[in-house]
Amino acid sequence: MDNERICQKYIEGHIHVLKIYGITQITSANIDWILNPNVYVLVAEDPDTNEVLAGSRLHVADDKFSLPIEDAIGHKDPSVYPYIEKLRKEGGTGEFCGLWNSRKIAGYGIGSMFLGLTSIAVSSQLNLTTLVGLCAPITKKRSFKLGFIQETKLGNEGEFIYPNENLVATALLIPDLGKLNHANEEERNSILNLRTNWKQSHIAKTRRGEVNVEYDLEIPNMTTTDSISI
Repeated sequence: MDNERICQKYIEGHIHVLKIYGITQITSANIDWILNPNVYVLVAEDPDTNEVLAGSRLHVADDKFSLPIEDAIGHKDPSVYPYIEKLRKEGGTGEFCGLWNSRKIAGYGIGSMFLGLTSIAVSSQLNLTTLVGLCAPITKKRSFKLGFIQETKLGNEGEFIYPNENLVATALLIPDLGKLNHANEEERNSILNLRTNWKQSHIAKTRRGEVNVEYDLEIPNMTTTDSISI
């Protein structure tokens, strides 16, 4: 796969969607991550046109690069730094971030659900035991279905005024990536199924009708910034 092309298309799509909603000061939109070898980009791509329709990222925590959540809320709550370091040393942690989808596929759940499922599934290839994130109110319920819980140890019971005074972000944690005991049964089964077969396809039922989803999630080389498609 042409990783450079995919990453560029992901960046363009992410920035475009944020501009539509008038959001400019958000750390996950910073493109410095392109230099981080421990970042993995997941995209939903139209197989006929090669158009990237949605995307997300997984950042693996290390001792060189800060996670987007640290850059976002560290000045508001410095306890996020030892919090992430503790998770990293306890077995490996990362962040699910940079999620977007184009209006072209709005209503299909490609971004909010399918990329969430695939990101959590792929995390097992990265030897992570926990996963953190920041979510907007509109994706909070979806996040809970996937196994995230509200991390009340940070901020105001897990909430922050971010990225501007009109918006509230919620700090999230999946404390058990292996078992996913907090996930809904349907979502948990889907994630575990993906972990048994990284390349598969199925017909998914969405609010806008059925859609054929083909997954190609195996990470061929974990020493460079990789892109993964669904």
